[in-house]
Parts: sequence; C-alpha cells; structure tokens
Amino acid sequence: MKPKKSVFISTGEISGDIYASEIIKRLKEKGDLEVFALGGECSVQAGANLIYDTTAIATFGFLELLTTFHQWKRVWNITKKILKCNPPSVVILIDNPGFNLRIVRLCHQIGIPIIYFIPPQVWVWRRRRAMLLSRCVDWILTIFPWEEHYFKGGQAQVKWVGHPVALKVPYFKSFSSIKAAKKIVFLPGSRKKEINEYLKVIKKVIVRFLNQHPDYDLFMVLASERYKENVKKQLLGLPIHIKKREDLYQVLQGSSLSISCSGTITLEVALMGIPQIIVYRISNFTYFLARLLLKKRFIGLPNILLNREAYPELIQNNFNSDNLLQTIETMINENWRESSAQKNAQEIRKILTYGDTYSQVVGVIENYLR
Repeated sequence: MKPKKSVFISTGEISGDIYASEIIKRLKEKGDLEVFALGGECSVQAGANLIYDTTAIATFGFLELLTTFHQWKRVWNITKKILKCNPPSVVILIDNPGFNLRIVRLCHQIGIPIIYFIPPQVWVWRRRRAMLLSRCVDWILTIFPWEEHYFKGGQAQVKWVGHPVALKVPYFKSFSSIKAAKKIVFLPGSRKKEINEYLKVIKKVIVRFLNQHPDYDLFMVLASERYKENVKKQLLGLPIHIKKREDLYQVLQGSSLSISCSGTITLEVALMGIPQIIVYRISNFTYFLARLLLKKRFIGLPNILLNREAYPELIQNNFNSDNLLQTIETMINENWRESSAQKNAQEIRKILTYGDTYSQVVGVIENYLR
C-alpha cells in the first residue's frame, strides 16, 4: 500500500489563509491527500491539519515583531521538527516572507521541493531575496505581471499566474445604474496593532461626521471574528454596524465610500468600483525604516498598479481625524464615484487577470503528488 501523499502549506496573513484554503479545497477534490498548515480558520475549514494559527500572530515591522517573537520561535521549532522527521511531498509557501524564507533555506538543505506562491515583493524593497529564491526554490508563482523577471536566472521555474483577487471579486458591469447609498464602509485591517491604530482615528471621525451627516449609515467589516469583542468595546455607543468578512461584497455594493486600511483589501474595494481612502499607521521607527527601503511612491496597491494616486492616501501622521474628515467630505461632495471608480476597476482587473489563478497553482503542485 502506497503511503498517503502530503503537502505542507505555510502562510501568515488572513489574506494568505484565504488563498491557502482555496488551494487545499481544490487539491482535496482531486484525491486523498494529507495537508499540514501554518495558517488559520479558513485552512481548517478547507480540510487542513492546523499546526499553528499564524494568522493570530501576524505583524508588520521590527518593533511590532518583538511582541510576537516568542510565538514565532515556537512555530519555527515545530515546523523544523515536522519537516525533518516527516518530510512532505512538497512545501507550498504563501507570502509571509519574514518566516517563509527560513523554511526555504531548511527545505533546500533537506531536499524538499518548494513552491512559492506570492513571493516577496522584491520590486518594492529587499531585492536580494530574489536571488535566494531563484537559487533555492523549485517554482515561483507570481501574482503581478512585472514580477517574473526579478526571479529569473536561477534554478527556479517562474510563472505569472494572475492575482487570485481578480477571480474572487464579483464583476459588476455598471455601477452607473446603481444609485450610491449614503453608506460608508470602514475596513480596519487584519492585524491587531493596525486595527487599534485605525480605531484611534476612526472613533473621533465618526462622531464629527455624523454631526454633519446624520442620514449616513456606517458599517465596519472585520477580517476575523477574533477581533469582534475588542472592536465592539472600542466603538461602544457609536452607531456603526459590525459585519463579518463574508459579508464584505454585499456591504460594499452601492456604498458611497470605503476607508480602507492598506493591504489586499484595497484591491477588492477597487475591483468593486467603490471610491476609497487608503490609510495606514505603524510605529514611527518601522515607518522610518520602510521609507528608507521602499522603492515606490505609493503604499496602496491600486495606486501602485495604476501608477497614479487614483485613491487618496493618508499615511502615518497624515492619518489623523482632521485630514480624514476633510478627505471624506471632499469625496462624497464631488461625485467622485461616477467619474473614476468604475474606470479604475476595469483597468485594475485587466492588469491582474491571467486565467484561473488557482487552477494554475494546483497544476504545478500536482506534479509533485504523482
């Protein structure tokens, strides 16, 4: 009797966990397979054996990492033991380079095949990572069309597979026939630290905005239910509806505006044809380091893709209640939605789409499961 094939998947962010779950589902449909995962609740629902919930300890920045260092050290020790004692048929890494690059080095030493889906954004910073991956990884599957050439020149096979968000977000042919509701959606991010920073500003803005616009409905969509009690406590007494991640597209449709924490969610909002303000705040030390290393003018993915500030950005100290309130007033009073949002959505969808992303990823993985 042949031993059951197994795969090891590692991701950190909630967005990566969502991508991992779709890959796991499709792999499971094709045959009996054991899946071990560093991920979150989505991977579990798809049928993976969860080794550790890494979505609960995801951070960005050096100082922020210090708060979860001991948890990540424990994850590394568990991972190392599993890979050495029970090597899988293939390892699939999704984003999360701070941790996953350690797995790359270990698997390369052991001789376990590695597929890196959503590699580090070396076109933004730390280009030396591209050399490591092209030398040590078997397959690099990129989500942006310009990434391929950064990873060529080594042993790795490199392929652009399109962005999974382009498949995930519903395509609405026209928003001109849908009258924008007096509704603003707040999207606070997927990490505890960034959510808390977001809420500090938003609490002040909500009170001031509703004093001037009492006829608006306000919604907040959370990346995970684990943050619900904390958010409800901080927004106690404020008239805002708290919704689950799976309600995102229903809530967004027909909205006047979204206040979006920088990240993959900004692409989803853009593809829905909804105007948005992209915001972000981290520790001043992390921001200073990031600015030294970043090679892009913008932080928001839609703006990077379009190479213009299609959506206003309020970053670090500029993300304050006065600036945000002023930007909200400008956008809801200028009919911004009809003139720009749908055009942006079409441009971004065209840039990101390249067939069925997940089918291409699963097709590469299957080569190691025969």
